[in-house]
Amino acid sequence: MKGLLQKLLEQAERDAEVRGVALSRAFSVPDDVPYLNTLQLAALEKEFRDWAEKAGRRDFRASRRRMLLLFLLLRHTGMRLGEAVALNDRGDVDAEEKLVRVQSEKKGVREIPVPRSLIRELEQAGADSDLKPFAGHLFALEPAHVRKTCYAMAKAAGFDRTLGAPGILRRSRAIEMLREGMPLPVAHRLLGMADAGLPSRVMELSPSDVTRSAQYYLDRENRKKTSARNRFYGRIARINRGDIQSEVVLEALGGHVLSSVITNVSLDGLALSEGGYATAEVKAPWVVVMRADSRPDSGAANTFAGRVTSVNRGAVSTEVEVALDDESSVCSVITEESRKRLDLSPGDSAWVLFSAFSVILTP
Repeated sequence: MKGLLQKLLEQAERDAEVRGVALSRAFSVPDDVPYLNTLQLAALEKEFRDWAEKAGRRDFRASRRRMLLLFLLLRHTGMRLGEAVALNDRGDVDAEEKLVRVQSEKKGVREIPVPRSLIRELEQAGADSDLKPFAGHLFALEPAHVRKTCYAMAKAAGFDRTLGAPGILRRSRAIEMLREGMPLPVAHRLLGMADAGLPSRVMELSPSDVTRSAQYYLDRENRKKTSARNRFYGRIARINRGDIQSEVVLEALGGHVLSSVITNVSLDGLALSEGGYATAEVKAPWVVVMRADSRPDSGAANTFAGRVTSVNRGAVSTEVEVALDDESSVCSVITEESRKRLDLSPGDSAWVLFSAFSVILTP
């Protein structure tokens, strides 16, 4: 595991240097290397959450919630399973700094920034009466039981069961870090990998340098993946290249499939490729809102069902916000006359439509 992961990271850096591009654009994973991409990790997380919510008895509920929190810790930090189950959730989790500290007799303490969402869930767990008996050893689960559960959740999500292994989660997080453009030395430090064989510049990074750099990339990653209005982050499933323009099909984290048409110059300049990741954005004035009992008969490439959550009326124009079924949000600006004709109010079912030419892509 360690050898394979290190080879991937070092090969990516060599490719980037040869091609003279950012590491995130040069990074690719051989077909024979098993890992989960960002969309698959989201699907696995959903499976864990559904499983935890279905618990009946209080002791089952507490056990499953602890397992969910441990999975989230592994998924977002890339730490080893042995490191995770040894964490003290009271002493090693710093909610104020939004990081966890991994203790090691040989390597000292390593700090790993974590998403605000995970910190919130850990704080909620600390206030849960069912979990209070486990305070200080919330993650102290039997490793064999953790692996067995991860295998089961991967199978339930439709993957090969072995892709749920904690070692695969570690590799997947490492690949995700590199694709987000995190510097190789920082990724090595966060993963707790040996310094042997790495460029000498790794040794020049202080712990605070690593933490600040990691937090910057984590914040940037979170901005991409949060459900901001009119923004979808996902994997490029297909590129249909034409003579002048190309269609880029994006599978968003929430499951929606979007189509964007951009020029070949832009496609090449952004270095977009199938299997890579991108953020799709559409401006509010380009979004059409319709009321219909079934899917509207429209030529718009992107048509999604949702529910109106807010209507901000103005003298001339009105802002209408529609929540899709994955909780992402789409905002449209229409004329007040159109709103009156549609008779839109919060709670109404609605469809949002926009052209593929209206979708802006950024890597």
